[in-house]
Amino acid sequence: MGENEFEPLDADDIGTREKAERYVKRVGEDNAQAPAQFAKELMAGKRSVFFYAGSDLDLQPLHRFTHVADTFILVDPRKTEAEFEAARQQLVNRQTRAGTGLVAVTKGLHPEAAYGAVTEVTGELAVMRNEPWARIPNIQDRPAWGAVQRLERRVGGTSREIWLVFVAGSPVIAYERLLVGTGTAPVCLALCVPQFVHHDPGEGLIEAGLNPQGHPPIEQQWADFAGWNGELGQLIRAHNAPLPKFLVADAVMDWPTHEIRYTIPSWRNRFTIVFTMENNPWPALTPARGGGSRRLVIKRQAINPHVAREFGAVVMGNERYRQYRWPAGVLAILNGPPVNPEHAVPNGPAVVNLNIGGTPLLQALASVEAACAERGISTVAIEGLPGFEDEADDLALWCRQEGQIRKLVLYLHCDGHYLDYGQVADEID
Repeated sequence: MGENEFEPLDADDIGTREKAERYVKRVGEDNAQAPAQFAKELMAGKRSVFFYAGSDLDLQPLHRFTHVADTFILVDPRKTEAEFEAARQQLVNRQTRAGTGLVAVTKGLHPEAAYGAVTEVTGELAVMRNEPWARIPNIQDRPAWGAVQRLERRVGGTSREIWLVFVAGSPVIAYERLLVGTGTAPVCLALCVPQFVHHDPGEGLIEAGLNPQGHPPIEQQWADFAGWNGELGQLIRAHNAPLPKFLVADAVMDWPTHEIRYTIPSWRNRFTIVFTMENNPWPALTPARGGGSRRLVIKRQAINPHVAREFGAVVMGNERYRQYRWPAGVLAILNGPPVNPEHAVPNGPAVVNLNIGGTPLLQALASVEAACAERGISTVAIEGLPGFEDEADDLALWCRQEGQIRKLVLYLHCDGHYLDYGQVADEID
């Protein structure tokens, strides 16, 4: 899908102003018709779904999982339309962590109208009911609502069309109607324990529904809903519905998971774990064919001072840096501030601090390359993933470009990152 379907060209680019106006009108009409077609594909099981129960307004999956999903269904009865609109405007204004790599398509496609067009095909998805885990008294009396947004995710020089469906209603009802009812499963099911805003004791907490006094622990309330023996798991088993491929969860809550696919340190302000739900062996990776201007090597191990001697610079976390004595002559590039501010390491001849954790891959690599160019460094090692899980194509694009860094070695001890990024490597060790 070309860029011109998302953003109208200037009149000079098209020709006459009359042609430009016809072009903008056509784009608006196409976008207005798109939700109904999207809904038909969704109900026919032709969409790859990321389903996020108790999502709050966490939009990070939109720039982490577009390599496995093209539809992101976020469901949380606690959120208001005003809160969603504020989050959506941030997305439209390109203020997400993905930067210009994620933009909303807005011409002729208002989220409320798009939701109406979708539900004409799917049936109503937003249904309020009592949700103890939400800790909002009489939440079933709140008005249910929904919104649908078409988006563009740009990775590796090409665009991926993705859809965001936000449902302010019961997650189990939305799951039943969109997935169980169609005999399908999401590629990825996110069931992280919902996060709450913490307040000082006694300040209107009962009215806000946030006072835990008299409630079971939130983890137990969430397991009663989202656990394998809870309401959601029982629904899936009762209909013999297929299981998702991946499960995102703080704890597996007895779901039939197998190995860990990803450990993601910069999502939800802590390590987020993505489990596999399939008992299949990891695929054997074959290095990509060469031809790039730079050489990319993927290694399945952690960086240490012994191997660091092979490089001009090593990118790592503050904690890893403080763990060892690093060899002289190797530049340590620290990828972000430490958890404990007292452990901060000042810049110096052998240390550079770059706040690149949780930023897009090309942005992170540009910062690293600038630091290396100042010092004439051409060989670099990076521990961990620089960027997001869905940006392997951006790394392949970077390897084809000229630049200061001639050889890059990624030390990836996370299975998922190894499998995703190994596909574009010249060498896998």
